Amino acid sequence: NMIIDDSNAVLTAFQNNDFKREILVHGQGDFKLLTDGIEETRMALDLVTAQRREAKKVLMDYAMELEHSNKLKEEMERVINNSPVIVFLWEYEPGWPAKFVSENIARLGYEVEEFTSKRIFYEDIVHQEDLKNMREELAKNVNSGCDLYTSEYRIFTKSGEIRWVDERTFIQRDEKGKVHLQGIILDITEH
Repeated sequence: NMIIDDSNAVLTAFQNNDFKREILVHGQGDFKLLTDGIEETRMALDLVTAQRREAKKVLMDYAMELEHSNKLKEEMERVINNSPVIVFLWEYEPGWPAKFVSENIARLGYEVEEFTSKRIFYEDIVHQEDLKNMREELAKNVNSGCDLYTSEYRIFTKSGEIRWVDERTFIQRDEKGKVHLQGIILDITEH
């Protein structure tokens, strides 16, 4: 009866994924090999089940953290896109190609994709009379090790209207020394 009870307990443990209960009956001879084998299997399954539960908990915690991060990201994007400030991430390359531009670039008549696809470079929207000065100012600030500077210049909207902007540029260097530019522009035409 004890052997049958233990066998039933093993089957129930398998069905419930609960391997905590030790095998109580240990036989002799071949039966001992069988019961010891069942006990070793139970201990291994208990360990694997505990590890799986821990991994599941870690994954669930990570999923919750990721969901929270995504909500914060979406919230920050809403704040940026509803603000008067347009955000750019430029490459320090000829034409200043944009890796990112906030959706509120639509205030100037442009679409994000026009910049991120490199159909339009940031340099393309800068007034020609201001372009040489901008290039020199940027090069001077990059070469001097500066990490933040401000400038004012004119840009064109997509419809061709001239607007004055105040630009704040953050110069970043990666571990390889490559320069990346983060900038915000604010339309100051009315001022």
